[in-house]
Amino acid sequence: MCKESEGTLQLTAQNTATGIFTQNDGTVELAYNWGGDYVQNNGTLTTTNGNVSVGQGTGESVFMGKLNPNGEENFGTLVIKGDAKFDGVEYIVTLGTGNPSDMVEITGDVTFGAGNFSGITIGKWQTGEYTIMTANSGLLGTNVGTPVFVNGVDITQSSTGRMTAQLEISDDKLVLKTQASNMGLYWHNAGGVWDYEATNKNWHETYGDLSSDT
Repeated sequence: MCKESEGTLQLTAQNTATGIFTQNDGTVELAYNWGGDYVQNNGTLTTTNGNVSVGQGTGESVFMGKLNPNGEENFGTLVIKGDAKFDGVEYIVTLGTGNPSDMVEITGDVTFGAGNFSGITIGKWQTGEYTIMTANSGLLGTNVGTPVFVNGVDITQSSTGRMTAQLEISDDKLVLKTQASNMGLYWHNAGGVWDYEATNKNWHETYGDLSSDT
């Protein structure tokens, strides 16, 4: 099967397909497993039914677009049976309280093209430590300097701002660590202007007011 154009293709029924699925553009929504290898040259691959797999187990699937397991509001696992190659992939991941998250699980070996991961986009923010990818052969080729985005802003190991994130490799796991500070602060707009002399309480939080020099 080959998807050439923009728009969305929904595969909502169980199937016995074993051929190669080639995606050249648009969005593919998988509700059930695809039994053949997957070649993504562009576009977005998402799942709509929790855990969904692609691949036959003995071949290689290639990904060069966006991976978004189960959308941005729900948790899902994309299982890649067999080997996988990533080249310029953007991985969109949903994070939850108590460390559940989306997952990409590769049963075979992983290789990386020159594009590696183009970015990790957090579709739903939470703080914690999340395993977002596993591979049978490990993930030593992963670029742990891959930027992590929230609302289009790169927060990777940022020394400023309230949200920070970094990637680490632990054995056969790719781990995303997220942190936040001062998330309870908000601008009160005392007097309509910022008071550099700290005579007004411009910033407010749950446990009291903060002056402008805090």
